[in-house]
Parts: sequence; C-alpha cells; structure tokens
Amino acid sequence: MKVGVVGGGLMGLSAAYELAKAGHSVILFEKEAVLGGLAVSIDFAGVRIEKYYHFVCLPDKTYINLLKELGLESKLHWRPTRMSYFYNGEMFQWGDPVSLLTFPHLSPLEKIRYGLNVIYCKLMSNWQKIEHISAVEWLQGWLGKHSYDIFWKVLLELKFWHYTDEVSAAWLWSRIRRVAASRKNLVQEYYGYVEGGTETVINKLSARIREKDGEIRLSSPVSAIKIDKGRVEAVIADRQEFQVEALISTIPLPELKNIDMNLPHEFRQKLERVKNIGVVCALIELQQPLTNNYWLNINDSRIKLVGVIEYTNLNDSDYLKGKSILYIPQYVSSADPLYAKSDQEILDECLAGLRIINPGLKVISARVFRNKYAQPIPEKNFSKLLPEIQTPIGNFLIADTSYYFPEDRSIDQSLLLGQKLARQVL
Repeated sequence: MKVGVVGGGLMGLSAAYELAKAGHSVILFEKEAVLGGLAVSIDFAGVRIEKYYHFVCLPDKTYINLLKELGLESKLHWRPTRMSYFYNGEMFQWGDPVSLLTFPHLSPLEKIRYGLNVIYCKLMSNWQKIEHISAVEWLQGWLGKHSYDIFWKVLLELKFWHYTDEVSAAWLWSRIRRVAASRKNLVQEYYGYVEGGTETVINKLSARIREKDGEIRLSSPVSAIKIDKGRVEAVIADRQEFQVEALISTIPLPELKNIDMNLPHEFRQKLERVKNIGVVCALIELQQPLTNNYWLNINDSRIKLVGVIEYTNLNDSDYLKGKSILYIPQYVSSADPLYAKSDQEILDECLAGLRIINPGLKVISARVFRNKYAQPIPEKNFSKLLPEIQTPIGNFLIADTSYYFPEDRSIDQSLLLGQKLARQVL
C-alpha cells in the first residue's frame, strides 16, 4: 500500500517507520528543510543542540524501547537531578518529601495536603473522572487556596494566560504523575538524555525509513489534498501530485485546516475548535551555571518567567564541552505583543529576571526561537472535544500533540501516537 505521511516531526517519523517496517511504500512530506519539528537541532555555542529542551523520564517506555530497537541504547544516559523553587527572593530545594517538610511558608496541615495530592496522582489511573474539573478548582480543593497561590497560580497563569480556568485537572494530574514516577527512590529524581540530542534518534529513524525504500521529501509543504468519493486520492506538495492509498497527517490542527481539501463542514468545525498557544524560547549560554538545578520554578512578582531549565545540569556530555546552557520558555498566543517583540527585547527581559536570581551571571551567547502551535489548550472534557483520529474520509487519519491528552507533550508520546496511527492503517 502507498501511504503518505504529512509532517516530519517525531510522530510522523514514528508512523512512517512502522509502516515501512511492515512493508508498505511510504512517502513523508515535511515543509521545512530539516526533520524534527519541535525537536529539531541547531548550531549554537559551537555545538549541536535542540531549539527546545527535551528530557526522558523513567516511565517513557516507548522511547526507551525504540532506542533499543535502533541500537541507540548506549546513547541514553540517566542522571540524578535537582529541582528548586525561587519564591519571593529566596531559593528553596524542592521536589522531595524533605523539601516539602522543611518549606517554611506552609503550615503542617498544608504540607500534608500537598503530599497527599502527589501520592493520589501516583496511584490514581482513572483520569476520566476528573477530566470535567478545572485544574484550578481541583488543586484548590486538594491544597487549599494559600498553597495553590504559592505553587501553582503563577505557573499556570504564565503558561495558559486567559485560558487558565479552562485547563482540565486530568492534564495536570498526568504531568504530576509522570514527574513523580521518574525517581530512583523517594528523595532522588532521575531524568535521562540522549547523547547527541534527539537529532541522534531523528537521523537513525530517517535512515531506517530510507533503507526500507521509504521516501522523505523535505521543503515540501502540502498545499492540497485531493478527495474523491470519500477517500484521499492524491497529495499536492511542492507543485507536484503524489498518488496515495492512505494518508496520515501529524501536523498541528491549525495548519491542517488551512490545507485546500474538501472536508465535511462539521468536521472542519471540530478542527477549528481546538485552541493552541505559542512559545517564545530563549536559549542562553552562560559563563557559569545560574544554579546547580536542572529545573527551577519561579514565583516572584519581579520576574515574569515561568521557569528556567539548565540543560547542562542534566546533560554533561563531552560534546557540550563543559558549557552552561539554559532554556527559558515563555508560552503566549502568537497574536500577543510579546510574541512579536524583537529577540533582543525578549533576551533583555529574560536576563533581567535571571539577574535577580544570580546578579553575577555573565552571558556568552543567546538566541530566541518561536513556534505558533507549541501547546494545545487541554480544556475540560478535552477528549470529547477532539476531532476523531479517523476522519470522515475513509483512508485519512489525523493527530497532533492535542491527542496526547491527558498526557503532556513529550517525545515518548509522539512516538507512541505515531505507532498508533500506523497500526490503524495496518
């Protein structure tokens, strides 16, 4: 069978790889000149590094198993990491029972309630029963308003802005659960990284697809999809027509709805119903580490940043040459003035915040990247709002990061959903 795949991120590559393994003839269309989507790597500070940070958690079984299958198991490295919380000008160790018990701004009862919520997230699996509840309401019910205001209010509002009250508790439950499960023991979190970054996996997957006679077309945005008698017949890309017997789209739903094709009106409305926000991400090389943490959450009225990810406090590979590199993501609508600010304006604001945390930091180099559709809004009852993966067009399947719900975005979920799409074609 001739199967087309639209989108060369990890989900599209995963689907194409599974189809090629099964003996199907695969053609993948990617609009950019390189593969990878949000996991693409660039040259920065004399090394290859991803535009947006990624990490591996211990529960990421699909990712770990794929690395074994591709012969990349030795490239996966696990490291003990630290998390801290910068609250009103003070740095607190965070993310383990001892840190919770010694945090001075919670009462004993509030500490118990916080701990019980984490335990509940680790043990509870029926996320459907909280999907209809807002994350704000759910957290305040578990923690109380005071604890919510300290730990979650600013983080959620700086991530989802005016959508904050719409976010489902099921999404937040899965996020807490995944991070809590990435531990070697009660007090030590463990995260992993792939040597050479996700580009190592992307290169191996694309090579395997080509070895199995799959075709990968770069710089080939799909402009139209020909549909006749309820089935996809051809894809128009780069002013050429390609006949297909089945089609999978893995591009963001807002991009999919802009492709010229004859979709039923009701289904198109469902596509338009899914909302997204973008990201502006600063990638900064420092002379010395900002802190000794991998993950730093922030709640300080002077700093309008949701957090800092010090990547080189996780990835200490030789190829990074001992550098100190961190990411500062800011989630915002692409229509917001922040998204349109110059790179220098973004960096000035980020560095002003960082210097409150560490006045002596020195910047060596920095870049800023943007993506319009970085984070779907996981609304209450989101699973019921999503368009069906199997579209009304009989041989046409769709998915994007919205379909990870209730899980948060991760490479593991990209690979898992790509495999699911391929199985539905098979």
